[in-house]
Amino acid sequence: MSKKYQWLQEITDLVSFKICDDNGTYLSPFVSEHYGRFFQTPHGIRRCLFLNATEQAVLWEILAWMNNEGGYCRVSQKAIAFYTRLSDRTVRTVIKSLVEKGFIGKKSTNSTDVYRINELKHNPYVLLSEFSHTWKSNLTPRNGIENLENEFEYALPSQLEALRWVVNQFIATPSRYESFINRIKDVGSVQDSFLNRIRCDVYDLLNLLYREYAEKKNVSLS
Repeated sequence: MSKKYQWLQEITDLVSFKICDDNGTYLSPFVSEHYGRFFQTPHGIRRCLFLNATEQAVLWEILAWMNNEGGYCRVSQKAIAFYTRLSDRTVRTVIKSLVEKGFIGKKSTNSTDVYRINELKHNPYVLLSEFSHTWKSNLTPRNGIENLENEFEYALPSQLEALRWVVNQFIATPSRYESFINRIKDVGSVQDSFLNRIRCDVYDLLNLLYREYAEKKNVSLS
């Protein structure tokens, strides 16, 4: 186990410490079921701008049940609701949204539903999110300002604040991004040349919003 996850091993070792209750039954101070178990998620999915907090929670929970071979799992919505601390109704709504956005597939059965993680390389929501991240990164001041922000209570420069405002406006307004989503869906098999055209069009829209912000705030962002 890498040093990054050494703390997991240290917690696992604690499970070997036993205490005895009044009836002579050995107890563990921890629930050993979860120790040493975790899954890794690419940043492109974990930081997808088109997944809200509840969608992320449900998606992570489904991913945690997946097997490594086929990417399938069988888990009840009540179990998902229990582990995410969401209501049954919210879980049903979120699962429907994740299916519609193409993140997961679902097969209803007479017992527990079966889920699979879809191929996300050409998922339109992941692609648009990555385009937005890249646009912001390309224009972020090259003075390590975001690193400083993470370490100190740092006043954001106007340029960085503007970049975040633009991306937030883009992802919060369906009328701005739905045309891109539909263009990607309509093509089906996505070629690099097509994606480059989409990326350029997304950049053009974000640049337009960027200029609108500058005019609205009467600031120079050059």
